Amino acid sequence: MPKIEATSPIWRLVMAFTGVGSTMLGPLLPHLLGQWRLHDHEAGMLVGCLFLGSFAGTLTMSQHLRRCLQRGACMAALGCLLFAWSTHQSHGFGAGMLALALMGFGLGHLMSSLNLLVGTAPVSIRARQLANLGAAWCVGAVVSPCLSTVLLVGISPSIRLCLFAPLYLLPLFVAPVETPFAPRTLESLPAGRRKHLPAGAMLCTLAFLVYGGIEASIGAWVPVFATRYSSGPLVAAQWILSLFWIGLIAGRLLMARFVSPVIENVLLRTAMLASLICLLWLLVSSSFAQIAVATAVMGICISPLFPLLLSTALSGGYSNRVMGVMLACCALGSALLPWLLGVLSSSFSLRVGMMLPIAALLSLALFRWNAPRLVQQQTA
Repeated sequence: MPKIEATSPIWRLVMAFTGVGSTMLGPLLPHLLGQWRLHDHEAGMLVGCLFLGSFAGTLTMSQHLRRCLQRGACMAALGCLLFAWSTHQSHGFGAGMLALALMGFGLGHLMSSLNLLVGTAPVSIRARQLANLGAAWCVGAVVSPCLSTVLLVGISPSIRLCLFAPLYLLPLFVAPVETPFAPRTLESLPAGRRKHLPAGAMLCTLAFLVYGGIEASIGAWVPVFATRYSSGPLVAAQWILSLFWIGLIAGRLLMARFVSPVIENVLLRTAMLASLICLLWLLVSSSFAQIAVATAVMGICISPLFPLLLSTALSGGYSNRVMGVMLACCALGSALLPWLLGVLSSSFSLRVGMMLPIAALLSLALFRWNAPRLVQQQTA
């Protein structure tokens, strides 16, 4: 079996496949709402199952990244095949939830393992490598509507999902190169810094929890928002989310080119404020064109958040197990917030529900404003 370096494009390709699976529900929800005759809170349950599975997959990671990659590949492929079968049924809601949970478990293994693998890069280039990995994930998210829209005439979404599922098995045929890098353990840190680790770990965990919910809420509900509050056609609404992912790609590629440890704090704060403004803009948009532009700009503004939050956490000297818990909480937030948004939408309206990610982003800006400074002191 060939050994592949952590910075190899092969891992970015695998990450792109996980981007397809993680975001395919957004374009597919308008179709499933009609086929399975779902209410908004039931649609939120589908998103919740996918990311609860991802939460469980990340939380149960082992220290052996190669095993995690292989296990995740098998689970993701199997779950995708089962979900393809469920979408072909008129009453496939229950089977679909089970399939999404299984697929999410595999995706959680894959995404977390890849992030930790690339995170072994030297500190001077780590944020850039993570940004490139995030951009690859976004490329997959951009093309995910190909699995659900009617642009490919004659091939149903179920068949497309079946054809796509085997691609997840790529990690079975390659293996990561063993690296001498390992995050520092608690005992290896000076006693004066050691006491700050629990507070820093808690802040990082909360940040991942909130960020995961924000991104998943946008990815799951913007197409439904566009169909409900604009006159755009269904196919256009399914593809509108690709504008968000294209914005993420552009933002992360720019970040990979220009970011440095000196400006990471300023960039993080600027991105949080700009994202908050864009979400407010999206909420009050009333035409398809306004929603499309707001979605694209939102992708650019929010793009630096995850790579910078992850780079900050990796600088804290936490073990792979602690990092796994942090990334698992990102998936937990991705499950909870879209589901709560669906509950609010069913009880009030989707506009009211879309205020939830706004409140989450505001809370992220408040408790992460000065937190990176603490982590930098730990690693100085």
